[in-house]
This record gives sequence, C-alpha cells and structure tokens, in this order.
Amino acid sequence: MINDIILLGINTNYHVGQNSAQGYLPVEDFDKELLELNVNDDKHLILAFHHNISGTYEDKISGQWDLTNRKDIIPIFEKHKVKCIFHGNEHTPKSGKLVSSEIYVSDSGALAGITPSGSFKIYEINLERNSIELKNNIFQLRKTNAIDESNFGEWGTVLQSEVRTEIESFNIFIGMPELIDETLEIPSQKSIKEVQPKSKNRDSKSCVIYENKVIQTKLYQIVKEKKLFHSGHFHWSESSRAHNWIDIAKLLENHDDLYFVKKSIVDVIESQSLNDDCDLMIGLGAEGNIISSKASIQFEMPHVSLPYSYRYDESHEYERQINYANSRGNFKTVMIISDVINDGRTLRKLIGFHEKEFFEKVERVIVISLFYTGQESINTNILNYDNLSEKHNIEDEYRINCIEFYAIKQLRVEKCPYGSHYKEECFIYKDDLNCVHLFFNEDTEVDVT
Repeated sequence: MINDIILLGINTNYHVGQNSAQGYLPVEDFDKELLELNVNDDKHLILAFHHNISGTYEDKISGQWDLTNRKDIIPIFEKHKVKCIFHGNEHTPKSGKLVSSEIYVSDSGALAGITPSGSFKIYEINLERNSIELKNNIFQLRKTNAIDESNFGEWGTVLQSEVRTEIESFNIFIGMPELIDETLEIPSQKSIKEVQPKSKNRDSKSCVIYENKVIQTKLYQIVKEKKLFHSGHFHWSESSRAHNWIDIAKLLENHDDLYFVKKSIVDVIESQSLNDDCDLMIGLGAEGNIISSKASIQFEMPHVSLPYSYRYDESHEYERQINYANSRGNFKTVMIISDVINDGRTLRKLIGFHEKEFFEKVERVIVISLFYTGQESINTNILNYDNLSEKHNIEDEYRINCIEFYAIKQLRVEKCPYGSHYKEECFIYKDDLNCVHLFFNEDTEVDVT
C-alpha cells in the first residue's frame, strides 16, 4: 500500500494452459476475496493483471477477455470501487476510462516494441490539494541518428499530446482542499449555548452560522459541473411544488461525491460541537438516511430513518417508526439530517403531528441539510414558527420553536406561488407551457400539508 493506494496483483490466466486463452476471473470467488480485503472508503484500490480488458488496435473494444465473464466481472470491479486497472498483453500506449465506467485503464506499453515504438510508464503519485492523482509519465525509445546516440536510440519522456490514445493523469481521489492563509474560528461551547432554541424571540444576528468556504464551494461546483440544478415545474405532492429542483440522487450516485457529502455533514457537526449531549440522529428521507450514516457511526449516536412528511402516508408502517420510546424524556436533543430544506413546513409537521408523542419531551432539535432552498438568509432560527416571514402561509402550520438549523449551501429555489389554486391560476400548468414533473399519483394523492 502506498499513500492510501492498495495495488493488488491479480492472476487473469485462469483458463490459460498449454494453449492460449482469453482473460478470465471466477466472479464469485473474486468477489469474496475482495470482500475479505475489507477495503474501506479511506483506501483506493488499483488492480494489475495481464490480459487487456479493452482493445485499442483490435476489431473489438472488449480486448482479449472472455465476453461472458467480462460482463459479470466489470460490475464486481465497480462494486468494490476499483479506481484504476494496469494491464499488458496488447502492449500499446493507451490509457483512459473503461467504456461505460468510471474506472481508469492503462496499458503497460512494450519495452522491445517496434510498431508502436518501445515504451514504458512510470506513475507519479501527486498528493496536492488533499487529493490523489496519478501522473501518467510515458517513456519511449527514440532513434534520432545523432552522433553521440547509443546503438538503439535514447529513452525520453513523451507528451500525452503526441500520443492520442493517452491521457495526462488519473484522478484516484478528489478530496477537500485545505484552506490557505485563512483561519476558521470554531465557536466556543459558550457561544453554542447561546443558540439554544428555547428562547423564541432572539435576535437572529446573534446566532452561530456554519461556514466553510472550501466545502461550500466544492458542493456548488459539483452541482454546476454535473448540471444538477434543473428548471421546470416539479410537483412532489399537492402541497409541495416548485419551479426548480436540485437532483440529489445524481449527486449521491458517484462514490467520491457521496464520500465528500458524508464528510461535509461530519464537518458541520464537529465545527459547531453539535454532537455534545445529542441523544438521537434521524436521517430524513432516503437521501438523509444515506448522508447521515458516516456521522452516526463516527459519533456513536443512535440512528433511525423517517420518511418526508408529505409522503408519510405513502410509506409502509415500519418505515414510520422511530423504535425508541421517549415517555421518560430520555431523548432531549435530537439531530435531523436532510438533503434539502426549504421553509421547514414538513419538519414542523413531523415534530408537531406525525411524531408528536416522541417530540413532546424533546427540548432541542438540530437540523442539518446539504442545501437550504428558501428565500430567507440562513441563520439558525429561520425554521421556527415565531421567526417565519410575514409572507409565509401559516395555514395548517404547527407552532414549533425548538429548531436549530444549519445548512452547507443556499441555492434559492422558486416555489410555485399559486397555492391550492395552481391548476386554475398557474399558467405553466394550465396551458402546458413546460413539462410538469409529477412525483405522485394525482388520483390517490392525500394532502398532508
């Protein structure tokens, strides 16, 4: 292992005997052996084997690999988060990503090759910006017929631009860059206590606000580069509608992005000392459940998941159970992790209606989300009933004032402004001016505002 990189040599000559054969790995055995390695998220797996699993000069992209086995083994590579594959066999200068995969592949070249010319590679590990990158250094034997040249030529480096089948580097891990010449002040325990949500009429300016510019910038860059902010007319229920949407599912499907997001939640908790005396963590919705998992393990906190309020009645009974009794008030501080928070209406309904019995003796509810999409400036009090803006529709609202809110990044999302009369008044919906994305069945929808 070198710098958190595990380089694993694999025998792909499973079927090679007296006669030549294609590359092959026994799928179940290989899967089991990788599981036994127990490679965690802090380590990065690179495989090295003989057979090429993709081709450059052959008449097929599958390389010299058993076709049926190839279809089964590549998902195993992806399952175990293999970052890169080094191989030989074809002996060509080639590197890039495996087709329909995020896995890098790189051929070894051929020391004694004539066409293409002899070559070899040295992969230089670059640890800058808290990331891990392999620089692809290519060396090629060249004959220039110079007077002082050796009989067979000289070895020299080759620019990737000179070899169209090569790329410059492999991004093994993209981490959070460290702050340079900038110090983040971590609030003292005394300042944290000033945020206690028991007082209903505090000046919001006195509240502690989470800020980490490095994390906030990177989170926004992921949204921007992967085009996760969509325009349109999105309906999650009769009472939940917006003209924009952040596609969190796409954000979480990439392993490195998911790991970054989980570490971001941990950073919020650590920087604000929110784990002190916290009795329970709740992952809200499928996404909240996923992004809260690392924090619950790291801080050794009891953990449950609950569905969003507007989908509560559509969820199975076992999905709506906290499975902890709070009749004696053992859970005084509860932390809720979510992917996106807008105005907090669904949170207040969760606390004041769906799980009212449990929360009756909860004194402090800490809410952490990746994004705040509402219109107000972020502060820890904005989700409490007494701090709602005058424009907020308080119909069917719950008077909850124990919420302490932290968000990593604010991206304002335009809510559909037409209330319950949107079918008659919203011209986008009424005149079919744009695609309306329905995430529920209108025939069976139950208004759970």
